[in-house]
Amino acid sequence: MSRDFGLAALLGAGLLLCLSMFPALTAAQEPRAIDLQANEAHAEFPNEIQFHLEITSPSPIESVELEYGVEKVSCEEASVRAVPDVTEGEGRQVLVDWTWDFRRSGSLPPGTRVWWRWHVTADGGETWSSPVAWLSFDDNRHDWQTVDQGQITVHWYQGERDFAQEMLAEAVEAQARLTSDPGANLERPIHLYFYPSADELRDALVFSQRWTGGVAFTDYHTILIAASPSNQAYGQRTVAHELMHLVVHQLAFNCWSDLPRWLDEGLASWAEGDLEPGQQEILDKAISEDKLLSLASLSGSFSAHAERANLSYAQSYSVVAFLIEEYGRGKMLELLDVFREGVTY
Repeated sequence: MSRDFGLAALLGAGLLLCLSMFPALTAAQEPRAIDLQANEAHAEFPNEIQFHLEITSPSPIESVELEYGVEKVSCEEASVRAVPDVTEGEGRQVLVDWTWDFRRSGSLPPGTRVWWRWHVTADGGETWSSPVAWLSFDDNRHDWQTVDQGQITVHWYQGERDFAQEMLAEAVEAQARLTSDPGANLERPIHLYFYPSADELRDALVFSQRWTGGVAFTDYHTILIAASPSNQAYGQRTVAHELMHLVVHQLAFNCWSDLPRWLDEGLASWAEGDLEPGQQEILDKAISEDKLLSLASLSGSFSAHAERANLSYAQSYSVVAFLIEEYGRGKMLELLDVFREGVTY
């Protein structure tokens, strides 16, 4: 072998060695990815959810955003973004905490499914997003038991199973009665939570009126009722009342306007049956003294004052009962369909 050929072979081998090493060098020079160390959420029912993120970043962080939302009936998939403060830990560790305070935004019902994810932007423009995570916002202060039938689940924590079975039977019967008209069938499962007293029910809500004995979260198909074995008759009436809110909401749901309050509450009160004697007495007194409230004033929120609120419910029942008796259930369904098209009252 000649000297020139040996030199060429040596140079070629060196070049191949360099080329074989180049990809490894290139990979070693790629920026390291963000390392997720903790992504947690802790609920303190009914007041708040605390979100916590820990990451290790190879480069300084420019911003961190928390995107979150809830599973409910909505015109579109809505989410909210928050920009929490960022704390630098040891090395490249980044700590982020943010609290969703329901004392500012309003209550979520128990059982609500909450989702969230983080969006991180580094100084160099690199971005990173965490996977979507979920949390069930449960009222863990009580030992809940459940019974269910078909679409309906009853949750309770005080009283024997017989009480829950009675409430479930009433809910099933009320659903069948209220959704007997075409198009009125409820489209999602229903959850009813029974608190044994009005005080314990109000304790599960961030904001509530003093006279609240039941509330329907129509977008979540969830109902909260204050009833126990000692006031079972009240519980049965309230089941029909609050279920009617879900039916009406489904029939008239639109993205532009709400029903007048007198129509919504009047239909719910009508679903209970005849007006209770106490409310009938309040209505009769207002009629005799010429102190009825105007329908215009009953189109918005009802008064926080118990007696005026009772008159508001009684009048709403009276107007709705008259409309149904005079024109029939079919016309009432047509009216709700008009509201569904977005027409305002």
